[in-house]
Amino acid sequence: MIDIRRRLLLLSRQEAERHYNPQTQLCLIPRETAWYAITLLESGSSSDLRLANTILSGLTVEDGTHSPCTLLAIYHRFHRVLNKSAVENILKNLHANLLISAAVRYTDGNVNHPVAAFVNLICSGELLRQPVYTAMGKQNLQAFHRLITSRRHQRHQQAEMAEYNSPTYTALTLWFLALAAERAQDAEARELAQALEQGLWINLGMHWHEPSQQWAGPFSRAYAEDSYGGYSALHCTAACALNRTLFFEPRLARQFNHPSALIQNALPAILQFHVPQQAQALFFHKPWPYQFRITTYCEAYHENGVRPLDQGMVACFDDEIYPGGWSDLTTYLTAEYCLATASRPYVNAGQSDGFTLRWRRAAEVKRLADFRSLYTRMVFNESTVGRDNLCHVIGATVARDYLYEEGRCFTCQHENTAVVCYAAKRAGHKNFSALRLDLIFTFQAPFDEFFLDGLPVNRFPYDGRRVEKIVIADFNIYLALLPLSASMPVGFSGLTRIRQDADHLILSLYNYQGPAVSFERERMSLIHNGFACVVETRSRFAHTRDFLQYIDSAHLEEQEVESGRRSIRFTVGADTMDFQLNPFNEQILAQRWNGEEEPLFHFDIRADRAAGADYFPSALYLKPTHTQ
Repeated sequence: MIDIRRRLLLLSRQEAERHYNPQTQLCLIPRETAWYAITLLESGSSSDLRLANTILSGLTVEDGTHSPCTLLAIYHRFHRVLNKSAVENILKNLHANLLISAAVRYTDGNVNHPVAAFVNLICSGELLRQPVYTAMGKQNLQAFHRLITSRRHQRHQQAEMAEYNSPTYTALTLWFLALAAERAQDAEARELAQALEQGLWINLGMHWHEPSQQWAGPFSRAYAEDSYGGYSALHCTAACALNRTLFFEPRLARQFNHPSALIQNALPAILQFHVPQQAQALFFHKPWPYQFRITTYCEAYHENGVRPLDQGMVACFDDEIYPGGWSDLTTYLTAEYCLATASRPYVNAGQSDGFTLRWRRAAEVKRLADFRSLYTRMVFNESTVGRDNLCHVIGATVARDYLYEEGRCFTCQHENTAVVCYAAKRAGHKNFSALRLDLIFTFQAPFDEFFLDGLPVNRFPYDGRRVEKIVIADFNIYLALLPLSASMPVGFSGLTRIRQDADHLILSLYNYQGPAVSFERERMSLIHNGFACVVETRSRFAHTRDFLQYIDSAHLEEQEVESGRRSIRFTVGADTMDFQLNPFNEQILAQRWNGEEEPLFHFDIRADRAAGADYFPSALYLKPTHTQ
């Protein structure tokens, strides 16, 4: 076993043993307990083998998705060393979960759970000689494939899964597809699983930013360590599958109290992945700059919430629905940085990164201080990254493993330039005392230079009124941020606050701070915030003063037209970006660069064609054409 797989098993075991309860024989929940059992079975110790058999003899799983797939992997790899009781209990669990898996259907908001259910139906159905379930799983996987590749409307054809590019959940989807690609006996099911897995690897190869050792966004679902950068399930899975050393720092998972992010490493450590050569080329040799735009489709979705029940509260959905529909995902990578946006939010966007920027801060990334990330959240009241928060929009506590998004984010991007617009979530309309947009920087090391409206700033915190331009020079990049006008209640004159909180630097653009206020829901969509940004490098501007002079000419023009629609024009140098949207129905009305619309029907890659065909896939999830 190669060192990376041993490292993953060690990370999993160390974290699992912090949470394992010998009395209940559980490690948090049954799924994590099964992952812990893998580490025991891999150790080679007779005492560990006895404990693993004891755990697996008494374990009950009932989710129909992740857990039975884990038991399948355990059975196939270890059945010769498992005792009779453990084997019988595993098979009993697999049989009981077939009916649960059969009830799972794919919708546009979640991929990893239904794919796991389909794989369980296929592989457990075969193992247990239940062909009806195998046929159902195969049909469901085929229907999923047809939907994500064939959905076609007037102006769009789907190119990407709805649960796109998640540093956590895309990794899980890879695990289950790889399991089916190895273990399914049905040739069509096996080939389709492998084709989907390989399509995901090509997708991930496009998103990997080798100079910073980070995943480029945007991210449909991101936990705190995913947003921070430097550690994720995808980091670990890719290192394992590629048999290559990638930088990742596991302590981030503990810092953000996300034990599953460590314990889960046991499963990919024992799987066989199928990375195509094209993906290898995309991971490590793609030409710079490299931009791709892809379409995705998100289902209509409700906001999370609570309602009173007896003497307490019960979780429920808010009545109002987000419209869903088409979104453009844009990712631009250079040798120094990667900038990425999603034009419209993913479902309720509770843990989405619709805007991400990452750049390297050293010639080689060996520690967290050697890169920096920037992402955004709109939040009510006192919610803060890196803490457990009472989330105002949903009326419940959200742990520090992610900062809940309480705004709706809409973007327009052309290469190194973007406009990011936020509207407050309408479910938060009652009794709030603060509303702000946070631009969240990782802060393992100071910036090289930081300017507010042309003046250098060397110390934080900073409190002031409206700031027109923020300029950052850091290693080989320059970043300019121009805040949009933030709509505010009468009597609040605005606030810009910059503060360090642990290893984050938070730039807060306030819409309101003061006594609790309430508005009608419809008015919340008129509460807007945001910024424009442009990223450049020292290869174009050798000196900071040159970039500052260039940015002096940048300016924003904003208009609100009828029905609350917004029109934003961002001019920098000789270029102009126009962005128009309707925050009420969440429709983007125009995206123009230098007066020209930039429509996206399906999939578009822009790079040096001389680099070769490997860097220009025409689609992500092609149908398998022959039997392996």
